[in-house]
Amino acid sequence: MPLDNIAFHDSIFNGVSISLVQRTCRIGLKLGDWDVGRDRTVCEFSFNEMVSLFGRFDFIELAENAWAGNVQDGYVDAADSRLRMHLTGGTLEVVAESILLSQVAPSGAVSACPGAEGAEASFRSIEAVDLDFSHLELIEISPVTGTCRLGMRLRRSAGLSERATAALIFEGMSSCIAHLDVTKLSGEHRFGNVVGGHVDAEQGRVRLYLGDGFIEIVSRAASLVWA
Repeated sequence: MPLDNIAFHDSIFNGVSISLVQRTCRIGLKLGDWDVGRDRTVCEFSFNEMVSLFGRFDFIELAENAWAGNVQDGYVDAADSRLRMHLTGGTLEVVAESILLSQVAPSGAVSACPGAEGAEASFRSIEAVDLDFSHLELIEISPVTGTCRLGMRLRRSAGLSERATAALIFEGMSSCIAHLDVTKLSGEHRFGNVVGGHVDAEQGRVRLYLGDGFIEIVSRAASLVWA
């Protein structure tokens, strides 16, 4: 699909998925302004060889305005492979080496993040884990389900150097802020790409300090799920 003359106004932002391993990003949207007679089309922006991402999401505002469209405006700079969207509850900017817009088949019912069911929804389980020297590989943010999933490789205890696959799953999201230099965060890192973390169980807040960037999440519940 062409990248010019995109009707961003009153479109619906469905979510974003970022792979720091593959340096890719996918943004799901329903593009089109129903108020001027343009039916919304389920589309996806795909980015390869990502450079950077900045996102600020207010999940409450995004949910409240989803029925009418929670995208206020946006633009694509094809020459710079840059997308910026102004949301009713924040903003999103992605820079990459290439960008592609395609129409996708509508999906069925949306479920919560895989692995969250049956896991103890507790920030205490995350507090008990040493986040230093961990490796963040995947970020999935979904305003539709009010969830966020961080795919990581974590040490099961501070005394171990080997990292195991795990996921931090957040439900009942309030907000998320992410500032990522994907070029520097990707690839192999002997000591991981997370240099520290802070968990505030009372506020429902988790902050990861990355080698070049950070991500902060505020939610109602959190789960740590080991693979």
